[in-house]
Amino acid sequence: MSETNLHGNNESGTSSRLRRSRILLASLAAGDSAEEILADFPSLKPEDVQAAIAFAAASAEEDLPVPEIPHIQ
Repeated sequence: MSETNLHGNNESGTSSRLRRSRILLASLAAGDSAEEILADFPSLKPEDVQAAIAFAAASAEEDLPVPEIPHIQ
């Protein structure tokens, strides 16, 4: 993966951020460490990796139903 693929060409800011998040998450899922990803993509910062993880967590939360907590009387 190259820096060009990471940032895309002529994409809107939102589209570019989504592409970056997906690439970061795929790299993490493949077993790459945050340090390896940052070394491969020097334009990224540690905050970018954390933002991708937060995005995934928020997306999962939206997709998964939250069970209702029963009221105990």
